[in-house]
Amino acid sequence: MRSATRSSLNARLGRRRLLRSAGLASAGLAGAALLGCGGGGDATPAAVSGGGAPTAPTAAPTATPGPRRGGVYAFATTVDPEALDPYKIANVNARRFASFVYGRLFRIDAQPDRNPFDQLPVPDLAQSAESPDGQNWVVKLRPGVKFQNVAPVGGRTLSTDDVLFSWQRLSAPEGLNASQVAHVSSVQAIDAGTLQFRLKAASPTFLEMLASDSLLWIQPKEAASGLDLLTKPIGTGPWILDQYRVASGLHFKRNPDFYEAGLPYLDGIDQLIIPEYANQLVQFETGKLHSLGIASGDVLDLKKRRPEFQWKGDLSAVLWFVFFSPEEKDPRAAWRDERFRQAISMSIDRESMSDLLYNVQAFKKAGLDVSTAWNNIVPAGFGNRWWLDPKSAEQGPSAAFFRHNPADARKLLAAVGESGKPFKYQWTNNRYGPTFAQAAEAIHGWMTAVGLAPQTETQDSNSVYLTQTFRGNFNGVAFGIESPFPEVGGHVDRMFAPGPANHGRIADPKILDLLGRQARELDVDRRSALIKDIQREHDAKMYYVPTQGGAGVSFSAHHPKLRGIRSTRGSATGNELLARYWLDA
Repeated sequence: MRSATRSSLNARLGRRRLLRSAGLASAGLAGAALLGCGGGGDATPAAVSGGGAPTAPTAAPTATPGPRRGGVYAFATTVDPEALDPYKIANVNARRFASFVYGRLFRIDAQPDRNPFDQLPVPDLAQSAESPDGQNWVVKLRPGVKFQNVAPVGGRTLSTDDVLFSWQRLSAPEGLNASQVAHVSSVQAIDAGTLQFRLKAASPTFLEMLASDSLLWIQPKEAASGLDLLTKPIGTGPWILDQYRVASGLHFKRNPDFYEAGLPYLDGIDQLIIPEYANQLVQFETGKLHSLGIASGDVLDLKKRRPEFQWKGDLSAVLWFVFFSPEEKDPRAAWRDERFRQAISMSIDRESMSDLLYNVQAFKKAGLDVSTAWNNIVPAGFGNRWWLDPKSAEQGPSAAFFRHNPADARKLLAAVGESGKPFKYQWTNNRYGPTFAQAAEAIHGWMTAVGLAPQTETQDSNSVYLTQTFRGNFNGVAFGIESPFPEVGGHVDRMFAPGPANHGRIADPKILDLLGRQARELDVDRRSALIKDIQREHDAKMYYVPTQGGAGVSFSAHHPKLRGIRSTRGSATGNELLARYWLDA
């Protein structure tokens, strides 16, 4: 990887032309390699098995004629953000925080009542991106974008120097997500407002890479010479961090210099730290929170008691999965044998788990739109283009490992010779809420029922689980969540590419070959086939055991006054969602 440096092009680009390739339809990118401020447009929604497309908010009162300014929106999270810098830790909290303060070159469009996985990348800090061949890209910055008027940056204009500084942070060898941009050979500045990206090969997902909420957040170059972004984050985003009180919450105020005229509509955001879901529910019902994800067991009762609330259902691309310590940590562990991993998968009753987590049967009887899909290593939320249905004939022989079959699981364990031997089973109990804990405990019960002896260890999220276990530095078996990626290539890369984010340090040569091939394949149908081949190759060995967490429709409730409600397919809620919300009078 060559470091990003300022230079001039040695020759003029030839006649620019649009790259028309079906491969650029990846996850909704409809083939145009030239996107400007008017970019976007309608995309044909991809089918989501099980009826999991987002539903429009229900029971909304009559709306005002249009958006209005003012008010403070409040929502809750369970823990403090682990770092106020998305380059320091790779998790959903860091990405969510970044979306308030920072911008990206592109973002994923988010429109009311539209499936977020069918939305296109649209310009954010960039004005346009153009390529003659899908390999060499010229990106122009949006003119006049200013950083937040906070010292020492002081509201100056964004330039390519800031993008190059941020790119260096992302692509550094020690970077948490460096593997996801390893296909970019160089980034150079043509002038203060124009960049050239050179890729090692044509990529079907370049614009989605720029739009990813896991990758290129644009930070001021002053951070290279004294500005500590961990204590004083300053960006171009719609919200300025006004106050942060540990274990209490964060308050953001409106950025009056945000480049999108009129946005944000709200004057401020309160992100409250409320660890217990029961307390969150009380705060929501009393009007102190404007939105809340509702546990499946509470949906029907709350919907009946409080008919004035608005409701929205979403099928995400989240994956809850069982994973195993790397070979260097436990070289002779039983889970080095694929039969052990297959047995754990076969111990899980996925139908019962769906009902436990998402109240599927009761919701179906109540007429709610629910999903009955099963997650693969690619979550069901990615839709039929990328997701391989484990219950389909297309899955092949490895479909047997997804079916609940305790008898065959016991036979596999007997062949391995590991029945009854204790092992550490670890997960965090102070991060993802009570439903995650229910799932972790249910998996413990299913493993025990086939003769295994898991010994539960619950871990603190910030000090142990995220910094050690989730990054592969552990011994034993673990249970965790992979938060959604805006593009399927980022998801499979996170699970299998070399680097600290590969939870089990999986290094399967066939999967790595398929991973590289899909990253270069421009034809969408051939790329889809490669992504499904990755799933089949993985499923025969079950390096990770996919579970039903994330495979069901999750319902959120919203205050009657809230307007502009929509969904996004990542964690960038500060810009994609909250900058576009408003409160009715």
